[in-house]
Amino acid sequence: MAFDHTSYGDSEGLPRFDEDRYAKSEDIKNAVTFLVGREEVDRERIGAVGVCGGGGYVPYAAVADRRIKAVATVSGLPDLRATITSGYAGDWRQTMGAAATAREAYAQGAEPRYVPFMPTATAVSGSTTARSSTSHPRPRTGTGTGTRWRLPGFRRTADGAGRRGRPFDDPD
Repeated sequence: MAFDHTSYGDSEGLPRFDEDRYAKSEDIKNAVTFLVGREEVDRERIGAVGVCGGGGYVPYAAVADRRIKAVATVSGLPDLRATITSGYAGDWRQTMGAAATAREAYAQGAEPRYVPFMPTATAVSGSTTARSSTSHPRPRTGTGTGTRWRLPGFRRTADGAGRRGRPFDDPD
């Protein structure tokens, strides 16, 4: 089974393209719940494959949901925080400041503004590591800007009330 995470692709949810690891883990567990309700599925043989960011989300979900019996990752990005704070995509403090500003505006009723947090393939084309890592699927925003990875300025909790955690505030 393949599915679009909440706020990605054909799935519903606002703001769009919300890179929320907790929501994505819940989506994976909900997919398992769907599967175990199917007659043709052997609930003792459910595995999960995570690609890129899913390489972090799937193992996290599997630890919390013992119905997942096997895990595999492809081009895993298990530590998004370290990727961002390493300088790979530029000054992380500037990125997180822009995200905070956008988050506050959204909370006041403004339209969502998305802050790019990974460089485009063009920006990293000189890097052998980056070049090889840009060949796997990434979420598409449909904006035509060439930037496919985005960090929403605001994250909603499961009840829609507000933001969950502050994962990049003090990474040092």
